Amino acid sequence: MKRRLEIKARYSTKVLPLKSRATYVDYPNISVVFKNPETGVMDAITHDFLIDTGASICIVNSRSANFLKTLTPIDEVPIVYGSGGAKPCPVYKIIMIMSGREVLVKVAFDDRCNYQVLGHYDFFEKMKYSLFDSYDKKTLLVKDI
Repeated sequence: MKRRLEIKARYSTKVLPLKSRATYVDYPNISVVFKNPETGVMDAITHDFLIDTGASICIVNSRSANFLKTLTPIDEVPIVYGSGGAKPCPVYKIIMIMSGREVLVKVAFDDRCNYQVLGHYDFFEKMKYSLFDSYDKKTLLVKDI
């Protein structure tokens, strides 16, 4: 019988500054602690991630730069946002601890990105399913282990 790993998260609220009037928007967000897969050393900082099923890859930004200095890039990927130009970004392998669960994932580092983002490659593609309950403002990510 398969065991299941369940990761639960709540939504966060941000202000959307519409020209006509500012409004509040709720979005799926999760707190993550990084762990170095080579040394087992955990980061002292908790990082907030936008759960973005439209993102191709997980992205970490300048808030994660100090932790990434302890790692060696394993690859590189061009990152493009909207109609902007591509920027080559280094890719790292890290362990993310969320809701007390460890998940090994590859992340791209882009200091231009305003948010840290969970994306499909090596994260959502490993999940059995992802449930977004916008009414109750809850997220459930499930992975068979």
